Amino acid sequence: MCVGALDQQKAESIYREFTPLIGDESTPFPSFLGSDGRKVVTFCSNDYLAMSRSPRAISAARKALELEGVGAGGSRNIGGTRKVAEELEAELASLHVKDAALIFNSGYLANFVPMKVISKRFNAIVFSDQQNHRSIIDGLDTYKAGVDKHIFQHNDVDDLRRLLKQHCRPDRPAVVIFESLYSMEGDFSPLAEIVTVSKEYGASVFLNEVHAVGVMGDEGGGVSSASEVLKDLDLVIGTFGKGYGTVGGYIAGQSDIVDAIRCFGSGLIFTTALPPFLVAATLTNVRHLRESSHERTALIEKSDLLKKRLAEFEIPILFDCSHILAAPIGDERATLEISAQLFDAGYYVTPMRYPTVPRGDGRLRLTVTPAHTDTQIEQFAKALAGIYARVVL
Repeated sequence: MCVGALDQQKAESIYREFTPLIGDESTPFPSFLGSDGRKVVTFCSNDYLAMSRSPRAISAARKALELEGVGAGGSRNIGGTRKVAEELEAELASLHVKDAALIFNSGYLANFVPMKVISKRFNAIVFSDQQNHRSIIDGLDTYKAGVDKHIFQHNDVDDLRRLLKQHCRPDRPAVVIFESLYSMEGDFSPLAEIVTVSKEYGASVFLNEVHAVGVMGDEGGGVSSASEVLKDLDLVIGTFGKGYGTVGGYIAGQSDIVDAIRCFGSGLIFTTALPPFLVAATLTNVRHLRESSHERTALIEKSDLLKKRLAEFEIPILFDCSHILAAPIGDERATLEISAQLFDAGYYVTPMRYPTVPRGDGRLRLTVTPAHTDTQIEQFAKALAGIYARVVL
């Protein structure tokens, strides 16, 4: 039934394959063993601060595991809410200076569920950045009939203003949704400008901070935590699977919005809750990163070293303003080939291709962590430069 579609993907070099990685005492993070036993160092992990290896988080998870088992036993409404979940939600609300917070099983759901609830249940007119994550797009496209959405050009405040002026109505709520830091380019949004123009037209503002929470801002509160417009954000969306090193997602915002999503969000209501041991580990990491800036400082230092070495080898980077670096390749086959040759050289970097990025816009998305050594970074940059010269130049 599906063979033809899969064959077409393979022909277009956009077929996806999983790469199994094996953790081993002899290969501490960021190193793994490949399925063939070879050592590889990952340079594409979203575990930006290496918090998945935090001894405190592991200890907290182990304690909760022994006390409460491996699962929550039900949805949040049916026996799946533990005290630690409420403690984490209170911590997140405090972190973002908001009334309330709500945790989800994934960052995808933390975007998808609010978009579905706001656009369908409350008939909001939604204005979405062109480069928003697929989970936001899917939340708006589900039950597509009747969804009133308008896409503004990426980071283009004038285009947003044009659309708000044209489509906002006094009898319907309006929502502007965008990201603070975009993961496929590594660029920041003009946060204050977007919030200002949104409020001029009476629109609520939802900010996706998934690639910045834990990693940036005051106490790890993301880009908005150090901004004067933090108070004007109606909803902040975050994830645990990146800066906090675990799994899950969350929203923090005005109590009525959070409560409406809690009561009407089917993606929350009908899902078994996160296991208590994962919630305990996450709470430990959130609290630690509110107190410690050491990990964030180390990430900046390692990222700056990688940027410097890539520049010395004349490897192009789309933006160099964050811890996410995107090296443009273009052709999907060339992107696959570079990734494969890097793996053979002992480095794991996922090839980013359509539909994650536009067709013909393949790239390597590069990240480091505080756990990377300077030697690993320098050797990787040299290996990439040699492969890039053979395949692209």
